Amino acid sequence: MQKTTDKYRAHVKKDENCTPLNEAHIQQLKHEAAAIQQQIAQLEVSQRRLLGQDLVSCSLDELSDLDSKLEYTLRTIRARKAQLFKEQVEKLKAKERYLLEENARLCQENTRLCQQRIAIPSQQYSIKQKDPVTCSRSSQFSEVETELFVGLRARNL
Repeated sequence: MQKTTDKYRAHVKKDENCTPLNEAHIQQLKHEAAAIQQQIAQLEVSQRRLLGQDLVSCSLDELSDLDSKLEYTLRTIRARKAQLFKEQVEKLKAKERYLLEENARLCQENTRLCQQRIAIPSQQYSIKQKDPVTCSRSSQFSEVETELFVGLRARNL
């Protein structure tokens, strides 16, 4: 029982020794919080001025400074926008090159397949034979005949 009491007293003394440090730390934190609140208030005033509010209380130097900040910000935004457009154009050009290469590859494959069809004897299959020139043209333009009619039909009486 005596040991427990001694431990308790030793613990209480440690808390008493720490209390002044805690109070000093708390005061420091309060001071920092006040400084942060003041910075927030200054930022809010600056934001309102940048948005064009509360300009009546500004001096000529403050207005000139505000104008130069806005000009700098606009230049930065425009430069970033131009950079993004340039990157987008480069990506689209790369995609265009890829698609053109893919189209050329597919045209070559189509021509090769048309030539293979011509080489197959017509007795085995009842496929219409096409000449290679027609085959290569068909890879560029495909024409399909349908029985669809657009417009008014003439009545057969």
